Amino acid sequence: EEERERLCGAYLLLPAFADCKPGLDQLAAANHRCYAFSNGTSSDVRCLLANAELSGSFVDTVVVDDMPSPVFKPHAATYAYLMERAGSSEEDTWLVSSNPFDILGAAACGWRTAWMKRGERPNYVMDPWADSPVPTVVVSSFLELADAVASHPPRGA
Repeated sequence: EEERERLCGAYLLLPAFADCKPGLDQLAAANHRCYAFSNGTSSDVRCLLANAELSGSFVDTVVVDDMPSPVFKPHAATYAYLMERAGSSEEDTWLVSSNPFDILGAAACGWRTAWMKRGERPNYVMDPWADSPVPTVVVSSFLELADAVASHPPRGA
């Protein structure tokens, strides 16, 4: 238990990748509203963002723990909860994640997705099934994200 607490505490102190802040600033400059969306607890996510000096880069923090009947991503109810909190719709909502399960869940709910695949590792594929959703874009840095999103205007626009 002591080792677990030590590791969890160290996780909250992880620094952000160098491209996160400038990439999030680019998204804000392009009038995108960014939300931190997590299966973690609100206090842990807020602590992680504060320690990484990214708190000001997000409109809000949305965690599944705050749902009336909490379930975890990739359950469809979690994505609906984020849209409710953000006042957004499937047509104008993107999910950015390095987690394939999250990309698949959001895509299955009609969102557009950006898979943050940094470097050559992990070298896993999104999913082994032929009919599963694929990411709208694959990026390796937050600095690529604003241009990638801009190249996919809102549906119906």
